Amino acid sequence: MRRHATLAGLLAALVLMASAMALAQFRLPQPPVPDVGDILRDQLDLRIPDLRRILEEPPALSSSFDDAVTGVPFLDDLDPIVTAPMSQLPFSGDGAFIVALPGVYELQACSFCLHAGVSGPGRGEGYLYAPLSGSLAGVIQTVLDGAMVHPEVGQREVQSLIWAIQSRAKVSEMPAELQEAARVLLTRDQINRLNGGALGMIPEELFDQAFVDVPDEVRMVMEAEARLRRRLQQEVYDFEALETIAVLSGEPTQEDIAEVPRGRWSWTPDGFFVRYFPSSYPETTIQLYAPEAFTVARDAAGRISEITNRYGGRIEVAYATDGPVAATGDVRAHTLASLRLVAPTGQAIELACSADDLVLTGLPAGTGPGGEVGALYQVAAETMQQVRELAGHVPGASSDPERLTALADLAQFTDAFERATAEAVTAAPGLRNWLNMARTACASELTVLLGRQPVGGGLAAV
Repeated sequence: MRRHATLAGLLAALVLMASAMALAQFRLPQPPVPDVGDILRDQLDLRIPDLRRILEEPPALSSSFDDAVTGVPFLDDLDPIVTAPMSQLPFSGDGAFIVALPGVYELQACSFCLHAGVSGPGRGEGYLYAPLSGSLAGVIQTVLDGAMVHPEVGQREVQSLIWAIQSRAKVSEMPAELQEAARVLLTRDQINRLNGGALGMIPEELFDQAFVDVPDEVRMVMEAEARLRRRLQQEVYDFEALETIAVLSGEPTQEDIAEVPRGRWSWTPDGFFVRYFPSSYPETTIQLYAPEAFTVARDAAGRISEITNRYGGRIEVAYATDGPVAATGDVRAHTLASLRLVAPTGQAIELACSADDLVLTGLPAGTGPGGEVGALYQVAAETMQQVRELAGHVPGASSDPERLTALADLAQFTDAFERATAEAVTAAPGLRNWLNMARTACASELTVLLGRQPVGGGLAAV
């Protein structure tokens, strides 16, 4: 199955969790002109005719943490060792790569700041996928799409045009370089719209009076946009000056940092998993996982006995002869006896397990028991709660209990596999590949639950 991964869409959907949330977390206020006295109000109206409109205008881009609803926390440990270069995939010519084979792909990509007036990426910040939203989201998406097929337009010009659109500057008053970039990347109707919807200027000496009732986080953005509009009216194009206004120096404050770990995977509407590693706002490494097909076999008791990937690699599971321990409801705890990891070449690694190596089966529901089994139950319940929340945001996702149970069993086995090999993985680094195989099997099962198929075929259960 061929599937398109639109690079511009992946880049546009970057949401910087740590610092780009000001416009999302605070609704733009709808205040009257700041109450600084009737005389001063009249003076402000005369000197800033657009003040009310500037204060009430909806943000050009409003994508926020609230829109980033497809993160997959239980896949945080999926960390592929080997990736294929995305740049070698066929390119459709309209901003999309054609993904015909499953696997993990990586690309060193140009990226863009979509929120002027915020800090650039710092260390340890997590990015998540989210669709573009806002009154001018479609125009900015057109710029990003066009940049993919017009490499003659430099990254700085593309970035400057994005800031100009966000700040609602007139295209007709921009420096010549940006007017030319707009003519290449935008339609005539879009340019006319930007010229007709431009906002007026606010003298810097009136910022304190104009923005007196605006929350600090929103004020920073509105002041940056006002300065950008003024700078973009100058005849000489100066990217460094624009960047100084748009990207704040220093690390984001702690209260601005959302709890999203670096490298978290997100589900995309195209049926891929994606994660981002920014080195600076103009440079981001993208990893994309195109889910592959696995075969999952079960024994007579319904427990996972074998997981096989498309290359013939197998994880074989044996259980202790003592019976399962009831956790609660339909959930049972089983003791692992051994694991056998068989490479496609036939070479095998044998791992003995202890009586403490437990794996749960069944779909958690309600409160679990106490003790060790209860702790495992709690982890399983949290994982499936994450899955349900994600599925609730994906049209066409399944709520079939059998499909949910299949994913729960795989996730619980993967957790048990990781616990059983925690000490051995240090001495045998190759075990990481097998752990990643189990994690990608979970990702593929999740793909089916969310209404898509792995690239090249579906999962098989025997």
